Amino acid sequence: MKLLKRIWEGWKTIAFKIGAFNAKILLTLFYFLILTIAAIPFKLTNDTLKMKRKYTTFWSNTNAGTDLESLKKQY
Repeated sequence: MKLLKRIWEGWKTIAFKIGAFNAKILLTLFYFLILTIAAIPFKLTNDTLKMKRKYTTFWSNTNAGTDLESLKKQY
């Protein structure tokens, strides 16, 4: 009976290592295949960071003076 228990414990150790390896492989494949394929249409159709500008510049001209009082109260 002790021999079978040692074989069983050895098999559990090997099976755990195989399972951990399989999990890494399957999760990596899932990430690169499924999520990447799903992300391609989303990235092609959306502008989530609003990088496509409607304006050529966001610069705004001000009529601020150059005297000392206007420099103290900039806001």
